[in-house]
Amino acid sequence: MKICALFAVALVVMLSGCTSQSPIDPDGTLPIVSGLAIRTDACKGDTLVFAWDSLSVPVDEYTLWFSDNPLFFWMKAGDFTGLVGTHVADRCFTYSVWAQSGSQHSTALSARVIIGTTPLGTATTPSEERAIAGFSVSPDTIVGGDASNPDFHQDFFLRRQMMGYIICGGHTNPRQCPGGRWAQLAPALGDGFKAPVPDSREWSDTLSLYTSPRFFIKLESGHYGRFTAMVYQNPDTLLMGEIAEVNFVYQPIPRVRLFD
Repeated sequence: MKICALFAVALVVMLSGCTSQSPIDPDGTLPIVSGLAIRTDACKGDTLVFAWDSLSVPVDEYTLWFSDNPLFFWMKAGDFTGLVGTHVADRCFTYSVWAQSGSQHSTALSARVIIGTTPLGTATTPSEERAIAGFSVSPDTIVGGDASNPDFHQDFFLRRQMMGYIICGGHTNPRQCPGGRWAQLAPALGDGFKAPVPDSREWSDTLSLYTSPRFFIKLESGHYGRFTAMVYQNPDTLLMGEIAEVNFVYQPIPRVRLFD
């Protein structure tokens, strides 16, 4: 009986904690906020900037919410008196907003804005003496090619050295790989959700392929990406050499270093 009583008390405490500050509360009376959008021109690094439309009724403030599991759990990014709000994030999230006036809030959260990455898929290319395995990134695809070909504009390439393969920014060997674009690389250690700040010593022109299971890349375009890379023996026994394979995700918001 004591256990049941304690459980009942705990349940009451939990339920009493569900106040109007939680977006699961269905008892709002204010209109739903519309027009929530990401201000891509104002975002930078780990700071995201959002804007939304004003309501036709007086409000005290707008609350910006974020979640990595929108069906069950939301967290408050902040309260804002105007029509712009910011969030310093540690990864990509889903966002929504509502209006607040005294103890009253919107009847529901606004339409969601999902901040995420674009999977570009997998690209392969031969890695051999006559062909340096290069990879070229665009907003919607990654392609492999011969980095020693001046007509191929690689963002990074893989090269065998005495101690194994290294990954190089596309610009690092203009004599042998003349078509390359500027890029820098960093290990994507831990959860891999946030690339280092631009002036971090973690960024380098070249890294060993075995430094990390995956890598961040800072592209000449101002965008960031994250990828895994591997080299394996060509399965076609009639052909000699190895195959370089890269799987890439692209952050479509320029200057933003966040991933999911």
